[in-house]
Amino acid sequence: MGALAEKLDNMVAAANSPDQKISAKVSQRSKITLKFSPGSYETYSQGSLEHQLARLAELTWIKWQRGYEEALHSRNMRVMKPELAKDEATRKFLENRLDIESFGESDDGFVRVKTRGLRQWKVKIKPDILPELDEETFSRSCMKAVATVIADYNQKNEAYKKELYL
Repeated sequence: MGALAEKLDNMVAAANSPDQKISAKVSQRSKITLKFSPGSYETYSQGSLEHQLARLAELTWIKWQRGYEEALHSRNMRVMKPELAKDEATRKFLENRLDIESFGESDDGFVRVKTRGLRQWKVKIKPDILPELDEETFSRSCMKAVATVIADYNQKNEAYKKELYL
């Protein structure tokens, strides 16, 4: 498993927002970076930025999943999918974890994130806060909120797995 772990550690998933003005990158399994194209941060309204960030999170997750699947395939392994499950308990686990609702928030409370199965994302920005925050501070808040939502998903996924299999 060492070669696979190394491949996953070195994997990078990157995506751009639908408007191409924000980029996200996940590396080293959990290092998240978020960047705005020059001058774009100041042009967003709260609603449009929430929308762009939610779509960006979904696109980045898709890229991460594809990279993960490629890493497994390179080791002659495959991602377990409900239709490939060998027993009912595994099928149920694989189906239900796609519906796990997870929540995350930045330490400063400026950004909140909700996700269903890490496939559907919603981003909420504290009202009227954007004019007060510079791009770097806002980006840090976003990255922290995403890190906490992923941690929440992982904790709920593990608890569900234990509940189902113990």
